[in-house]
Amino acid sequence: MISSSCFSYLLNALTRLFCTYLLSSHVKYYLKSESSEALAVLLTNLINHCIAANAWPSLWKCSNGTPLFKKDSPADKTNYRPVSVLTSLSKIFERVQHVQMLVFSTSVLSDGLSGFLKGHSCTTALLKVTEDFRATLDDKEPCAAIAVDLSKAFDSVSQSLLLSKLRAYGFSDSALCLTRLYLYGRKARVKIGNSYSDWKTIKYGVPQGSILGPLLFNLFINDLTYFVVDANLRLYADDTTQYLSNRNPNVLEFTSQNSFDMLQSWFKCNYLSVNEAKTKVLSLGDNPTHLQLFADRTRIKTLGPSYRQLISITRPMLNVYVIKSMLKLLL
Repeated sequence: MISSSCFSYLLNALTRLFCTYLLSSHVKYYLKSESSEALAVLLTNLINHCIAANAWPSLWKCSNGTPLFKKDSPADKTNYRPVSVLTSLSKIFERVQHVQMLVFSTSVLSDGLSGFLKGHSCTTALLKVTEDFRATLDDKEPCAAIAVDLSKAFDSVSQSLLLSKLRAYGFSDSALCLTRLYLYGRKARVKIGNSYSDWKTIKYGVPQGSILGPLLFNLFINDLTYFVVDANLRLYADDTTQYLSNRNPNVLEFTSQNSFDMLQSWFKCNYLSVNEAKTKVLSLGDNPTHLQLFADRTRIKTLGPSYRQLISITRPMLNVYVIKSMLKLLL
């Protein structure tokens, strides 16, 4: 049920929602801030009823997908990322569930995760990797890092496998049931301008642009850090960086390839695809080793420690100040 802190969140959310936005795209009128407290009580009762009855309103599972351009050619549809535009009330319900799930999952989330967590950011992830690199270089050990790019990671999450992982982490049956209802039966359509596509049922993935989606994705990839034990991993959203060091170049290459093979095996078992063309390896040290590493049978492109390439290897961690500081430490 909703706690007093969650009720305060509902009240604040409704004040913002009804004072600055329209209630829906079809009903064009504003609600005064004085009505927020009364509406918060009604919404609290509705959400408490949904939690008690293990129900998630079907209309709250419908979303308009907006194509968000990433880079390269605008004419190539693969260069767009779909972002779900959900109803405001569904996001409030998601926030209530997110608060409760986060409290429970904090103890099981790996220290290797940096994305979508309070107190963590692109900067903190990069600082952690930078400090680890600097420590190995101070010990005169060459370091090898592999930046792994995944193809459509959020859209490829197996919902049944995700629920199995939540059960293994100890989530209650009621929490699992509510999460199952949140994931299953979702519908989406593409909106471009004033044009809409037909509704399609979503069978895979967690919705991007949602409140629960990032936390569920973190829980989905969390066990990756327990599967690969011979290398350091830093995970930020769907970007994974594997790195390790060794004074012996042959051992460094063998261990890097072996750990990366295990990394690929985990991805395959969890229905995630490595984008071999965008996966890259970086060697650091006084005399960087020219590593020959492979993603399946495709050789991974090797980068040198230039400014532009370091930005690529640490993507999407693009804090320029931190990258310049990193360069001063490493070069």
